[in-house]
This record gives sequence, C-alpha cells and structure tokens, in this order.
Amino acid sequence: MAAAQLVWPFPTRNATQYQRVDQGWDLQGPMGPVVAAASGTVQYAHDPSGFGTTYPVLILDTPSPYGIGIYYGHVVPTVAAGTRVSAGQPIATTANGPQGNATSPGWLEIGWWGPNGPTGNGTAMHQALSSGQMVTGSVSVGGAADVIPLVPGLNDIPKLDAYIRKNYPDQSWMLDVAEVKGVLEQAIGGPGGPETPAQIQAAIQNTAWWKHTSQAMIKFTNLAHTSPEELNFGDPGSQASQALAKVHTAAGNIGLGLPLTVLKNVALDSLKYGWSDAQIQQRLGGLVTVGASRDGTAVTNDPQMLATLDQLAGKYLYNPSAGILQQYAQQVAAGTMSPAAFQAFLASTAATKYPSMAEAITAGQAPSDIIDPLRQAAAQTMGVPANSINFVSDPMYSKVLNYTPPAVAGKAQAPRVMTTSEMQTYLRNTDQYAHMEAAITRTFGKVAP
Repeated sequence: MAAAQLVWPFPTRNATQYQRVDQGWDLQGPMGPVVAAASGTVQYAHDPSGFGTTYPVLILDTPSPYGIGIYYGHVVPTVAAGTRVSAGQPIATTANGPQGNATSPGWLEIGWWGPNGPTGNGTAMHQALSSGQMVTGSVSVGGAADVIPLVPGLNDIPKLDAYIRKNYPDQSWMLDVAEVKGVLEQAIGGPGGPETPAQIQAAIQNTAWWKHTSQAMIKFTNLAHTSPEELNFGDPGSQASQALAKVHTAAGNIGLGLPLTVLKNVALDSLKYGWSDAQIQQRLGGLVTVGASRDGTAVTNDPQMLATLDQLAGKYLYNPSAGILQQYAQQVAAGTMSPAAFQAFLASTAATKYPSMAEAITAGQAPSDIIDPLRQAAAQTMGVPANSINFVSDPMYSKVLNYTPPAVAGKAQAPRVMTTSEMQTYLRNTDQYAHMEAAITRTFGKVAP
C-alpha cells in the first residue's frame, strides 16, 4: 500500500530540518499553528517519555503502510478529541513551556502511529514529507486552510520554475542567472526539498557567481527583477531618477555637456557598481573629449575645462595638441589630477623649449610674464595692440623666441630669445613692417625716422 499524500505540518516552509530521525522526524518551525498532515479524526494520547501532558494523534481514515495514524509530539492541541479535521487544518500550536517542548520554541516531532504507539517509522515520515509529492498548508485568519499546489520536481523544470517564481519572490529572479538557476531548482524541487530559506541562501552564496559578483551588482539585478519601477527615470522618486540627478549635478560642476542618454547610462552604472561621488566624477571625466576642427581649433564637450587649460598653456607659450589637451582635461575633470599638475607639465616643457628662460621658469616665473616687455616693444614697433602679438602660433613672432645668433669665431651659438634691439631690427626687415610703413606713407606722407 502506498503512503498517503501529506501536507507539510507548518503553514509556511520556514522550518529547520534537524535531520534527526528516530520514532518520528524532528523539525523546528515558527511559533504558531501546526496543521493536519492528512484528513482524519483527532485523538488525545498520553506520552510518558517527554512529549508533554497531551499531544494529538491524527487517525487516518485510510491506514498507511506505516501505521494507522500520525502523531505530533512537543505541541499543544487546539482541537478537542473526536474532532474531524481536513488536511491542512490547524490542530495544534508549537509551544515553549510545561505543555509541549520546554527547551526550544517551535519544535515538532511528527511520525507514524501504530496500534501500540510510535512504530519507529520516522525515516518513512521524513521521506514522505520531503518528497516532491508533498503540499503546503496555508492557514487563513478564519482558521480554514488553503492548499498550495504540489511542488514540482526536477523532472518538470518549467513547472518548477513557475512554482519558484510564484512562491519564492525574493529568490526567483536568480532563475535568470545561469550559474545559480540549477542550484535554486535543486534546493526547492530536489530530493529533501524545499529547503529552508536559510539553506537556500547558503547554497546560492556558495556559487562562483555569488562569490565573484559584487554586492552592488547583485542588488541591482534583484532590483531590476523585483522592483523594476525603481529603474524608471520617469518616476521622480525612483532610485534611477535620484542617481540621474546626482550625475547631472556632477557633470555640471565640471562644465561637461553630455546627452541625456549618456547621463542616464552613467546613472544606471552608478547603481550597478555602487559608485561613490568620487567614482561618478571619475567616470564623467573619462567622457571628456577634445578634438581638432578643420580650421585647427579645438572642439570639446567641456568648454569650461578647455578654457582653463588653454589659459594655462598660453602663459607658458605652449600650443598643446588636441590629444594632450584631452589627456589632461579628462584627468582634471575626473578629479585624479589638479590643474597644478598640468601647470607643472607646461613649465617643464617650456623650460626645455626655451632654455634661455629655463632658470626663470624653474624659479616660478611664467614665460608670458618674462617676455611681456618684448610684447610691448613689438606692439609699439608694429603699431598693433599688444594682445595681438602671438609668440606661439604666428610664425613671424615665434622666431623672436627661437633666435639663433650668428656663429662667433666659428662656434655655433645656442638658440635664445632675442633682445629688444635684436627684435626691433628683425621686425623692421619683415614684409609686414614694410606694408605698415607704406600704409602710413599713403595716409600721412613721409614720416621722418
């Protein structure tokens, strides 16, 4: 004769499987109701060996191969002897006192009952309650019981997965994680399952995926499955919207202009990886771009940063390439380098390029300040505003800073900055100076030198 299909004796699956099997099977569940594992009539029996003053024995209408009923030890009956009950209906409660078990709250021993008491078939009870044919009682406020459908076994994965998604919402999202899916299915639908939530979590945490995936990513993936509304940018109160506001502010602080789609991607990444404010800034810094337009001018998505670097470069008479500007702009915007570091690079470069000024530059002077008297003199000589004199980009004026004097006694001279008189002589022999003089003559006549 086959054993009858049984209902799990607790209204929830949160029970610790002690794995102690003797006359019956010892379990520890939550304080509260214990339900009838099968339909039958309740009797009271007295157990002199420690269950308590009374404990219920449920007599099955159809005897099982292991006995004529089921006994419940270490619990307090809540129905009178002779009561006819249905499978899943509450018949007792777990206790922690004189009646029932006196040491561990929630303890229950359940086993088969024979004509002369417990028959020693605890192993058979363990197998019956642990099999995939077991159902779970769910007690309502009114005391009646609903029955949750059978837990599908590993031989029907689609049904098992559907069961997990319905009854284990906190873990079901991990069915979509290839490295965890099988572990979760085994823990709930395998032999001896479903395991307790603690056991299921322990099995998941033992996977390589859990060990090598950041907690922030696990949290994000869980959020995407269980609370997708939190990743909706259209909801002002969602986590995604809050992250986007933080990213938008950080981008504004460094003058970085990015499309909304890019800002949203950064916001989602900040949730995935649990970025701090500093890490968000580093990510944004990496998105700064500096390129060259057709006319050679620099174009960027961070004009504020480019202006800062250009101003420094101008002081050191250096015209950096777009590549160098992007390298430093990204690092400064990311907060991993200060503008002072860029200034140090410029000082080193200028000292190498203008060796005659190296000592002054090393002492802390900027080349533009050093040559300012030359700029003023050049402006007066050429009759133009001083701010129009470009010693870096204008080929005519750049020669002033890279003048190689004539050889002395056959010995070549090192390049240096022209003196004021040398510069004036040089400029007066340029075509630009000649054109200027011609224009003055046409306008005012011959002017005495």
